[in-house]
Amino acid sequence: MNEKETYKAAESPKRLFLNIGLSIVPLDETKSEDEQYKIYVTEMNHFLQKHPNTKFKDYDLIFFPILAYEHFYLFSLNVKARTWEVIDNIRHAKAANNVYIAKLRRLKKHFAKYLKEKEQSWFASSIIRMKTIYLTMPWQTLQNNTDCGVFLMRHMETYKGDKKKWDTQFKEEGQPGQREQLVRLRIKYADAMLTSHVNEKRNFVIRESNFLYNKLAGKGLLKAIVESSKKKTKGRNVKKGTVLFPEDDADDAVVDDADVAVDDANVAETQKGTE
Repeated sequence: MNEKETYKAAESPKRLFLNIGLSIVPLDETKSEDEQYKIYVTEMNHFLQKHPNTKFKDYDLIFFPILAYEHFYLFSLNVKARTWEVIDNIRHAKAANNVYIAKLRRLKKHFAKYLKEKEQSWFASSIIRMKTIYLTMPWQTLQNNTDCGVFLMRHMETYKGDKKKWDTQFKEEGQPGQREQLVRLRIKYADAMLTSHVNEKRNFVIRESNFLYNKLAGKGLLKAIVESSKKKTKGRNVKKGTVLFPEDDADDAVVDDADVAVDDANVAETQKGTE
């Protein structure tokens, strides 16, 4: 995502995406503060080695993806708005302060200490004083405990610092379409990460994908997927890079259930053959 930011429009805010490793041991309350910070420094130094020209003060948004208790969510440092923003697909309402405040305080403390050691004290003092806001969004969930990673990716991909103009295209939980959106985004992000030219294992992935494609070509599964894709894009001007959601066309909702049934049957056949 940092690599993609180099192609952003001039008017778009400058965003920095940090690593998930900054949230695991560094925010683990079972570790001492010294242990936490030692790992934090190691992770941050590793990140800056890969992005040597990074200057935190030059960014409008700094994203800290969080993994805690097997759940992914986001802390966003909105430098322009002078706020820390908590962005999570789970709706916590009034309980949000109890859920996030300890992790955020620890993160702010580690980040500020690191900045001071790098002679950026004025910025360190600034981020400590910034207020915290828990963002509420119409698409937040109460029943979904499996797609938090996909929501995290979509939130980072689409959030530009202004909630009023923020459009993830997500349907609300319980409405027709959100499940299909999450499935398609999971495919999109997996493909983007695995085939990106910055992926050191890209050639291996492509080679294995070709092997799997040839292995399944005669099983009927690929034919079902291709035919399904043709139905969804036929007669449309689909912009490259956009995510095609089934509710964009009235017929798609009907097609999806049939396609899933066909795919499931072929997957079962393929697994049986493999066994």
